[in-house]
Amino acid sequence: MTLNEYQQTSKQFLKNPAFHKLEYYALGLAGETGETIDEIKKMIRDDASLLTEERKEKLLSEIGDVLWYIAQMASVIDVPLSTIAEKNIEKLRERKTLREETKKS
Repeated sequence: MTLNEYQQTSKQFLKNPAFHKLEYYALGLAGETGETIDEIKKMIRDDASLLTEERKEKLLSEIGDVLWYIAQMASVIDVPLSTIAEKNIEKLRERKTLREETKKS
């Protein structure tokens, strides 16, 4: 599945189209990010910082929820996820190039 296919398919799981607003998805993203971080905390506390298969499955679920909110935010601003991914890679390349040039001087 491509990012854009995911973005389109994920729209079918909107609970209430009235909440299809950027602020709502930003709050959801923050909540799911917190749940993802909580799994990392539990990994440190309960699993001696080892990524167990059970913890990995829980993280996979939480990261999926993060992706869902990101996809909905992208839909609200009418930008395909692939465009966001491409622009992010472009930004990272520019940053890497700048770091490498700074090291040389």
